[in-house]
Order: sequence, then structure tokens, then C-alpha cells
Amino acid sequence: MKKPFNFLVYWLLSSLILYFANLYYPTKFVLGNHMLSLSWSAVIVGGLWTAIVSNTESLLKFVGVTTSNNPMMFVYFWGANIASLWLIARFSLILGFGVVSFTWVAALALAANIIQYLVGKFITK
Repeated sequence: MKKPFNFLVYWLLSSLILYFANLYYPTKFVLGNHMLSLSWSAVIVGGLWTAIVSNTESLLKFVGVTTSNNPMMFVYFWGANIASLWLIARFSLILGFGVVSFTWVAALALAANIIQYLVGKFITK
């Protein structure tokens, strides 16, 4: 029961991060298109983003990377957040999430990574 709960918490968190990114930086992050409203786009993209990032640790173990080093795990998850957000943004016509540049993706991914880390410390206790 703990895994589905954690996934839902991170899904909600990702959706809120996307929503607030669009709210505070509407010229840099766009949510919604002609098929999806802003809120539905945040929910769908947040879920997809969470699904991709939640498999990062399994992928690292499969590749043979040790996952016990906390500073390096932060870097790996930051890379996973960047890659997943950039990939999702490439399908903006379908998913309704657009970004101005890669720099803004990296900044959003860094902010999200810090928030995810702090929430992860809170929900795993």
C-alpha cells in the first residue's frame, strides 16, 4: 500500500509544481492546448513525469550504477527530471505542456528535484 501512496503523492506534487511554474512564469511554461485545459494538462503531464522519474532507480540498478551515494543520486534524479520534462515538452501538441528553452527545463527540474527530495524525506519516515 505504501508504493501506490507514494506514487500518488509525487503525482500530486509534480502536477502542483507544473501548475505553479505556469502560474508564476506563464511566458516560459505553457500548460494546456486546444484539446486539454490547464488543469487536465497539469494532471496528465504530472502523472507521466512521475511515472518516468519513479523508474529511475530501477534503471540505474539495471545499468549497474550504485545507488547508495546520496549526492550522486541527487544528480541522477536531476538528470531524470530534465530528460523526462524535455521529452514530455516535445509532445506539447498532444500533452499540452510547452517550455521556452532547455535552460528553463533544467531550472524547473532542479527546483522539482529539491522539492521531491524534501517530500521524500518526509513521507519515508
